[in-house]
Amino acid sequence: MSAQHAPKEGGVPVIGVGASAGGLEAFLEVLQNLPDGPKPAFVFLVHMVADHASSLPAVLARVTDMSVLQAADGLQIEPHTVYTNPPDSHVTLEGDVLRTHKRPARECPLATIDVFMRSLAESRGERSVAVFLSGADGDGPGGAEAVDTAGGLILVQSPDSCEHTGLTEGVIRRGAVHMVLSPPDLAAALGKLGDGADGHAPLLPGKKSLPVADGELERIFELLRKAGGVDYSHYKRATIRRRLQRRMLMHRCDTVADYVSRLEERPEEVVYLARDLLIHVTRFFRDPESFETLVRDVFPAIKERRGKDDPFRVWIAGCSTGEEAYSVAIALLEFLGDGSRTTPIQIFGTDVSETAVAQARAGHYGRGIEAEVSPGRLEKFFKAVDGGYKIRSSVREVCVFARQDLTRDPPFSRLDLVLCRNVLIYLGPPLQSRLLGVFHYALKPDGFLMLGSAESVGARGDLFGVMDKKHRIFTKKPRAMRPEIDFPVRGGLPRDSGGELRRRGAVEESVQSLADKALIKKYAPPGVVVNEDLNIVQFRGRTGHFLEPATGEPNLNLLKMAREGLLHALRGATREAREQDRPTRREGLRVRFDSHTLTVDLEVIPLGSQEKRHLLVLFRERRDAPPAPSPPDAATVQDADGGGEALEQLQRELLANQEYLQSIICDLETSNDELQSANEEVLSSNEELQSTNEELDTAKEELQSTNEELNTVNDELHERNGELSRLNTDLTSLLANVQLAIVVVGADLAVRRFTPLAGDLLNLIPGDVGRSIGQIKPKIDCPDLEGLIRGVLDTLEPVERDVTDREGHTYVLRVRAYQDDDRRVDGAVLSLLDVETLRSRERELAAARDFAEAILDTTDQPLVVLDEKLVVKRVNRAFRQAFDMTAEETAGRHIYELGDGQWNVPTLRTLLEDILPENAEFDDYELSREFDGVGRRTMRLTARRLDGDGHREPLILLAVTDATPPSDAPTPAAEAKDDEA
Repeated sequence: MSAQHAPKEGGVPVIGVGASAGGLEAFLEVLQNLPDGPKPAFVFLVHMVADHASSLPAVLARVTDMSVLQAADGLQIEPHTVYTNPPDSHVTLEGDVLRTHKRPARECPLATIDVFMRSLAESRGERSVAVFLSGADGDGPGGAEAVDTAGGLILVQSPDSCEHTGLTEGVIRRGAVHMVLSPPDLAAALGKLGDGADGHAPLLPGKKSLPVADGELERIFELLRKAGGVDYSHYKRATIRRRLQRRMLMHRCDTVADYVSRLEERPEEVVYLARDLLIHVTRFFRDPESFETLVRDVFPAIKERRGKDDPFRVWIAGCSTGEEAYSVAIALLEFLGDGSRTTPIQIFGTDVSETAVAQARAGHYGRGIEAEVSPGRLEKFFKAVDGGYKIRSSVREVCVFARQDLTRDPPFSRLDLVLCRNVLIYLGPPLQSRLLGVFHYALKPDGFLMLGSAESVGARGDLFGVMDKKHRIFTKKPRAMRPEIDFPVRGGLPRDSGGELRRRGAVEESVQSLADKALIKKYAPPGVVVNEDLNIVQFRGRTGHFLEPATGEPNLNLLKMAREGLLHALRGATREAREQDRPTRREGLRVRFDSHTLTVDLEVIPLGSQEKRHLLVLFRERRDAPPAPSPPDAATVQDADGGGEALEQLQRELLANQEYLQSIICDLETSNDELQSANEEVLSSNEELQSTNEELDTAKEELQSTNEELNTVNDELHERNGELSRLNTDLTSLLANVQLAIVVVGADLAVRRFTPLAGDLLNLIPGDVGRSIGQIKPKIDCPDLEGLIRGVLDTLEPVERDVTDREGHTYVLRVRAYQDDDRRVDGAVLSLLDVETLRSRERELAAARDFAEAILDTTDQPLVVLDEKLVVKRVNRAFRQAFDMTAEETAGRHIYELGDGQWNVPTLRTLLEDILPENAEFDDYELSREFDGVGRRTMRLTARRLDGDGHREPLILLAVTDATPPSDAPTPAAEAKDDEA
């Protein structure tokens, strides 16, 4: 996803209307058909001649009850008002204020509509509404794209109702159109739009919110996932709802269920919805202060830390149509200066939209970037092409573009800088957290992350530290453990897709754990959980009556902690439980505790599987049997019954048995210690293997990232090869079909390409490609052709020379050096122009011109020829004689300046101004005026359009017929006509 535009809240609702030739009539029809009620503000943009005042507000005011004003700088915009642009200025919108900017003197093509629509998209965001009417030029598509990417609504007059279709068809070809309607239907649609008071896009009639059931959203996500492989379930629901509203409005769907049905019936609508959800709003050097911070703080730090041969590696995640990636490349090239030639640079731009990536690879942008890129940068890093600019190869070669879904595809690795601006704001918190983990993995230990102005690392402060809070620049924090990320297989879903269920399960598990603890504390007998080695892993309840720590080093072995009277029973019960895999009991055990003996029941319960066995040992003290007193010692027994000798014998035997058992226990403990030592060695080996396994996993992840990078570069090379193949085919076809003699030679003067006509004139055959031009004997007389070409390559000054062939035919030989995108001289182009044919045509044109001028001068009717600005180009002799003027008094002057202003009649000026733009004409327009030295003359005027021949501009022919009555006194009709004028 690309950089985005946050929706703007509040402000007066504004509808921008763009038009050109024939658009005024359409807009008048829209105003006349608008339904009654409160109306927003309309800004009407139309192309006008820059050097005279506009009467447009007065024309519009006649058909609407809204106020009509001409825009002025600083004018506060109000609803129920129509604003028109000044003839010589661009208009932009800043909040609720109109701004005017002097239009460039030689702006071609005109950008009046594009400039305002871009500012409308910037100011109103998803509440933007743009209308495009009849027009005959290319102004408008750029502004339509800006409104569309900002989330606004675009309405276009249907081409079959347009007088001129250039503007509307250009907008429709861009694909950024939501309604195509006739002017009356456009008025009805505009009347039904919501006022957007809730900050959302214009809504369906009567609705202020869009109810969407979970099942409906899930079905939409499923259809989108099948169509494009992108999972939108973690995108912010508010954005999805607003985009759904716009598509529903376009298709007249009243409910989401209706729209879901349309998606299921028409797969192409799923593609359009996906395109709307992927918001692409970006521009060159967006937020210039952030780029200054990169150059001042970030780039020097990267340069200082990098190795001698290490490249600068930058990833633009969500690059949209490439403006930001190229901006970073330009800033980095400027920072490195001459060092950029020896410093490897790798800038990766990725986006989920294949269309956006294709546009980024092309590197072709409209003239609108002149407002974003300084003239110096335009000159150095861009090349002027048809109607716009193209990135030079020095910048293009350091940028690699590829399609990538950030939520699924493996990231790049070992990066110095990651820029992901205004992408996270459209994602839910789980997905934001996941992507921040991906960026942490992709960066070098000292790498930088740059986010958008409305974004932050949020809860992932453990991954990134703040370097520049204002410009959202963060540094990677070291971690003992890398953040857990996964690289799903293409076509699969992220493993995090069930995060909500896991969180819900964790809450339930926490509650259950608390309940278990309460039950254990109140009802369960005390006990311990031991592993297979009888080492205690968990104490449950109060076990102090049955277990006590042994003296010496800390040891949690159950047998060593058992109190007197429990050891033999514990050993047997645990062995039996493990071997037979069933609970085992021992009852009535006499356990010595302090000065008392307790009666205890013992139970051992196996836990877990055979591979990882644990035992639960429970102690139950019999409360019904009071603690027995300690047994009397031997002296007391001897004094009591005189059996001291027998008792002594029994004590000796008992002591021998205890010693024997103790020796067995010692042997067993020795064996256990040896086994423990062996086990520790095995554990150590296992840890080493685990460490090796982790290293292999890391290497695998790096290989996956490297493989993704190689795939990206391979896609880029494949795209470039295809582009070069197409260019080569186009060039070959062009040279084969062009009717000009052209030869292209390299810097070494070797022939590279030539046209068939050049082959005939210069005696070239296909086998001459690669040979020096000096080794070929042409059919033209130019003895020092090789030296002529070398001189052009050395001086870069083009040369033009007349040459003749063997038949004496004359040609003009032109030699011009050509340069590559980096302005290195790469060869020369030779062209031969048949000047005899051209000169013959020139003679024919001169003769025709003389013939026409002779006709003009010999005709008795006064004639005037005017250009599009009503400047006199030519008057005939009859006109000069009829009005007593000389040629110097008429040539180069406006018609309304002739004489003492007798021709300065507003109605006549309006009629003449409409002839060329509207292809109009008029007949027998009567005019009566007083002329010095001639007297009052009554004239009938007729005007026609004179079309040029492709090389000359169209002109206006004005014919004057003298209708003065015989009497010198003017007639009443003439006086009335004169007063009206």
